[in-house]
Amino acid sequence: MGIILLISRPFQAAMQLVEVIAFPMIIMNALGMIIFLGTFNMVFMEEDSQFAEKMRLALGIVEQSLPHLRKGLYSTADMEAAAEIIYQSTSCAAVLITDTRKILAMKADAGLCALKGDSILVPILESLRDLKPTIFDYAEKDDPFYPILKNHMIVAAPMVETDHPIGSLTMVVKKHWHNSRSNLNFASELARLFSTQLELSYLEYQKKLRRKAEFKALQSQVNPHFLYNSLNTISYISRENPDRARELLLSLSSYYRQTLENDQYMLNLHTELSHISSYLDLEKARFEEKLRVVIDVEDGINCMVPSFILQPLVENAIRYGADHKGNRLVSIHAHTMDDKIEIAVSDNGMGFPRDIPKQLYAGESYGGVGLENVHKRLKSIYGQDNGLHIESSVNGSRVFFLIPAAVSESRYGEELAATAHQKIV
Repeated sequence: MGIILLISRPFQAAMQLVEVIAFPMIIMNALGMIIFLGTFNMVFMEEDSQFAEKMRLALGIVEQSLPHLRKGLYSTADMEAAAEIIYQSTSCAAVLITDTRKILAMKADAGLCALKGDSILVPILESLRDLKPTIFDYAEKDDPFYPILKNHMIVAAPMVETDHPIGSLTMVVKKHWHNSRSNLNFASELARLFSTQLELSYLEYQKKLRRKAEFKALQSQVNPHFLYNSLNTISYISRENPDRARELLLSLSSYYRQTLENDQYMLNLHTELSHISSYLDLEKARFEEKLRVVIDVEDGINCMVPSFILQPLVENAIRYGADHKGNRLVSIHAHTMDDKIEIAVSDNGMGFPRDIPKQLYAGESYGGVGLENVHKRLKSIYGQDNGLHIESSVNGSRVFFLIPAAVSESRYGEELAATAHQKIV
């Protein structure tokens, strides 16, 4: 209207025209701006809604795939299951999971069987180098990809572990002019979530290996300690009773034969008690009538325990658990407590020195091997709060620990379970 007034002549006619059109133009322009801004607002709201929906979908896929990601990329069956979950949860025409060398799993529509060849693998693997998601949406007519990329696009997102590519999550989707960026972001976020779960699985696997290595190192400290004490006992007895010493040597060799033939770090409780019986043969020969041992295991207990976990406790009770007359009463008890099993070794001695439990709980070395070793092994398996517990008084000591009430495998047999209520006096 200003331009009309500036350039139109005669001015009076221009003014009359502006008076006629002013109100309709102002109203229509205002309505146009309202519609324009409202449309933009709807577009942004739609984008936010789509993003939220994509993230919800990605989290749902990861939650369903979590059991299959715990073994890493090494289980073909689990990778195929993860690809199936993505394929069924999205509108993708195909889903591929690769490592850095080959396709691990693929789920695709019937018309996309050509994806199984190496032709698609090469560009996908090349795209992993820059650790960024890549879109393949164009190919010349003579390109093998042309039949696929004519109506579809390929979105390849890298899966990364400690800044190194370990594979890719590739999705084939139909082309739409407005959703290429959305599909790229979705594939990228899903691959990132997969990478996080795979890395956590890898760290958990390494943690288990480390804990097992620590356990083996701690366990290796027990055998020399036990051997040293056993040989001392046999040496002492051989002076007075060579025949008995020969029998004890056979018991010792039988004990170590069982130990060397079984490389498991978890044993059935009754197998552990069988090993303890071999050890007790040696100690009973040494202390004779001054040593009594009672083994009491509740009916139905058939749990797994760390190997050699009881022998150091029994050895400690025998060595230091004598009363003022030199008599020793050592008891081994196993009883259920809610969802756990309490295993305890007690004696009738003079009790522990006050500093030893404090140093043990604080992780400080007090010069001993047995209790400290067992305490560390229990914590390495069952957690930092599940080591040894010590109750001590001038009337005796009780050392116990708690383990989950897991049922052992049937291969240990009824003859092991028959020792549950064996009394050794």
